[in-house]
Amino acid sequence: MFKWRVQEVAKRRGIKSAVQLAEQLGVAPGTAVSLWYGRSLRIDLPTLARVCKTLQCTPNDVLVFEDEAGETRTPSLVTS
Repeated sequence: MFKWRVQEVAKRRGIKSAVQLAEQLGVAPGTAVSLWYGRSLRIDLPTLARVCKTLQCTPNDVLVFEDEAGETRTPSLVTS
């Protein structure tokens, strides 16, 4: 299961609300609220790029994978 950490990263960058996030991203308030509260089920790549640029982060910072036990898993490189 994937988990959003947009709110956590945004707060570290001084963004205090979903409304502020929407203004800085240039997206609809509903989109920002979904990201802020971790309810977004999908995101297009241009929006993800705006999130990362605005929050000065990578996708790995705002979207993490957790296993069934709720433990965050670090991505591993596939080797041949």
